[in-house]
Amino acid sequence: FSSSISANTIFYGLFPFSGFGYKGIRHTVRPSIGFSYRHDFFDERWGYVRSYNDAQGNEIDYAPVAGISRGRQQALTFSLNNVFETKKVITDSSAVSRPVGAAKILDLSLSSSYNFAADSLRMSNISLSARTRVFGKVDINYRSTFSPYTLDSNGAITRNSSFSLTSPLGRLTSANLTMRTSLRSKRGAGDRPLTTPRASMVSTQPVFGATGPSRTTFLQNNYASAGADFSIPWSLTLDFSYGITKGSLSSIRRAIINTTFDFSLTPNWKVSGRSGYDIELGQMATTNLAFARDFDCWQMSFNWVPFGLYQSWGFDLHVKSGHLRDLLRIRQPKSEVSDRFGSLF
Repeated sequence: FSSSISANTIFYGLFPFSGFGYKGIRHTVRPSIGFSYRHDFFDERWGYVRSYNDAQGNEIDYAPVAGISRGRQQALTFSLNNVFETKKVITDSSAVSRPVGAAKILDLSLSSSYNFAADSLRMSNISLSARTRVFGKVDINYRSTFSPYTLDSNGAITRNSSFSLTSPLGRLTSANLTMRTSLRSKRGAGDRPLTTPRASMVSTQPVFGATGPSRTTFLQNNYASAGADFSIPWSLTLDFSYGITKGSLSSIRRAIINTTFDFSLTPNWKVSGRSGYDIELGQMATTNLAFARDFDCWQMSFNWVPFGLYQSWGFDLHVKSGHLRDLLRIRQPKSEVSDRFGSLF
């Protein structure tokens, strides 16, 4: 068991800015603070843990069931969310300006916590994130974490504060910047209706900071659980990601340009794909191609990773009916296999 209490509020600020077709900036601030308390259930007085002696004779405590919390917690959590908005105005023939809608400029969030029950290093990392949209087309997302403590010459965390005038949030440990834009054709009067939910190709791309995607991810067919949207003739998404992770003695940088596309060869054939280029490694990122064929009651798809470490393929044929899709389905490979290009059965 644990207990907690929290409080939050909201207040606004207005800046009398005008120009470039916009009037006024509203700053919305949402601060919140909370306190949580939890016992150390590894304490023997609770009777939730067992112990054994290892090969060196040391007594090791362990929990026979999951969910037993180790360490007492008296944590003060706090966050600060900021939203900056403005109003777009137009001037009519009588020189009268009138607002036509609100436009969000920037989302900015900051959060951290402080554990009074910890023996040392009581303050956790500080998280900072920001999000905005430029020209109504390009989405920009930024995420970073900062450590409030410095490192010694061996790369170990010390109790010394890392706050300074040049780094007011502490020591940077990770940062990731993503810029993304999307283009798609409009549905015309003669376009086909939406037959099944549109599949996403983004899940096949490794996430920055991960040790590597599982092979199961690439062996799965993108159209196995969702269908292709044949009502959109074409769409294109471009994104650029840059990230840095600073370890104790070294840093890892990643810079990747990705593109996701799909287009209809015919009213019944859809081609989708995702590929990119890793600027830091100087090589192509994981490339995925998918082909879908729409029948009256069935949908067929073929997914292919043509090269790279996770090269694989997948075939799927299923009925469109949601109730019968899993029952009337042919899928190859049926599950993860040790030989990617082995037997079909």
